[in-house]
Amino acid sequence: MRAFNSVAFCFAVSLWLVSGHANAAGAVAQVTDSDGNFYSCRMSYYGCKPALLTDEQRAVVDQAKLDRNYDSCKADKVECDKALLTAGQTAAANDATRGLNLENCRTGNSRCDRTRLSADEKDEIARAGDERNLHECQMGFYGCDPSRLTDEQKAGVAEATLERAQQSKAQPSPSTDGAPCVENGSCYGDLNASGVPKTVGVRGYYRKDGTYVRGYYRSAPRRR
Repeated sequence: MRAFNSVAFCFAVSLWLVSGHANAAGAVAQVTDSDGNFYSCRMSYYGCKPALLTDEQRAVVDQAKLDRNYDSCKADKVECDKALLTAGQTAAANDATRGLNLENCRTGNSRCDRTRLSADEKDEIARAGDERNLHECQMGFYGCDPSRLTDEQKAGVAEATLERAQQSKAQPSPSTDGAPCVENGSCYGDLNASGVPKTVGVRGYYRKDGTYVRGYYRSAPRRR
């Protein structure tokens, strides 16, 4: 009888330990799930369940949303909601986007909005455009607009064109002998896959999605 009671006691203790372990594991899982949901909501991930947030967590999530919106506005992104900005943030975002637009205009980016430029900035952009055009003409780039050149610049471009032609004849391997090279590494006079020299420069440009395509040389199109 005494042995039976001992076995029963041990069995009862075992059940208590197992039950306690299961409860502890459930509590850990609950905490882990709560932390994961809090992170998802804070990062604005798809799995966020706002109903499971505590008041403190909800305050942090709301502030994170405001911070992300502020960053979007400073970067001039379409998801920016200016109604969520404070007066100070609105002023800072306007300054940031004005600077981004000015840089886009300076570099000839298609995202440039000239209506946002001041009179002085328009003059600066015009000068920068003339300088880019002169460089393109000097290098024989496709985007050259000769009508924007002064007489002195036209003479210099003609001299540069003649010099490139002489280099092409005298140097069969211009890519290793100092011929003009552009951003993607191609050089004036390099041969394409068909053995035709590349003599037409194409300046770097931005696609509509904002991707930058580096300048390169290509072969002149065949005349029909």
